[in-house]
Amino acid sequence: MDPFTVSATAITVALAAGVSKTNRDNWVKDRSLPQALKEEHGDVSLPVVAVHVRRVDMVPDFQGEPLRICIKYGVKGAALGCDTASFIPEVQARPRISRLVSRQPELYSGMQIDSTCLFLLSQDIQPIIRVLVRKAGLRRNTIAEARISLMQLSERGLAELPLVGPSGHQIGKVAIACKALEVLPCDLTKSLAVARATSQKGAYLFSGVSPIVEGALADETSGSDDGTPPASLTTPLAGKPVLHSAINLQSCL
Repeated sequence: MDPFTVSATAITVALAAGVSKTNRDNWVKDRSLPQALKEEHGDVSLPVVAVHVRRVDMVPDFQGEPLRICIKYGVKGAALGCDTASFIPEVQARPRISRLVSRQPELYSGMQIDSTCLFLLSQDIQPIIRVLVRKAGLRRNTIAEARISLMQLSERGLAELPLVGPSGHQIGKVAIACKALEVLPCDLTKSLAVARATSQKGAYLFSGVSPIVEGALADETSGSDDGTPPASLTTPLAGKPVLHSAINLQSCL
């Protein structure tokens, strides 16, 4: 099946009720970036969407508890997924001047993640990015979720999203950056090698590498002088930006 086309009936079924495991595996394979990269040859560009998770902050209740971030591209039942490595939130106290003002220290549990998930941009996947925070382990216990449409992102693609728990209350926040690009298979292959990216069922995972660039490969791992990581996507990926008008304009939220 062509990864960019699917019947209207199949889309409706997938969005409304999900699919069986066998059909689900086939659905993912048809839209998998690793699979598309195997099949593409020559100078035909691949449209991709990169989702970089910069940092996650949680309420202090989760201090010291192993957690995991899962990035979903698409709505529930019709989405591609990408798992980052597990992390343990660390408590950070307010700066001294803030404590003097409030007279009471306020603690935050957070962690710099710096991981990028790279998906094949598909016309039949709704342009929704969902960030799921799960407890680490075999059970997929989701404790918080954030979501945004690619169409709602600024030109820089940066966003800070509230993480909402099952109760509907905000229990954290996540800083992300997204960018849609058209990349040549040869450049993508080089990028995967440079970044030591790992292949997952429907995506590639980059962990803390260099800034994304448009048109040429780069390997600039340093941030600012004070040690702050770069604010942009940290992926050595060459390509041309995909305009908003070229991204699927389906209703999403």
